[in-house]
Amino acid sequence: MNVTIEIHYKASSKLMQRASLPLRGKRPEFVAYHWWKQIQKEMSYHAALEQVTVKQLTPRITIPKVN
Repeated sequence: MNVTIEIHYKASSKLMQRASLPLRGKRPEFVAYHWWKQIQKEMSYHAALEQVTVKQLTPRITIPKVN
């Protein structure tokens, strides 16, 4: 199952990154935290976190009609 994570932060300007990431048995908060740490490593400026939005995608299940 995947989650969509949107991270708003401020570095040299206000920025936002969004990604759909697999949970792989982890909590959505854990996945979001580790992605934020990865973003911080890639930034040349100190990035200040402003907002995190996590949306868990529910799989769409189609139930066939029985006649």
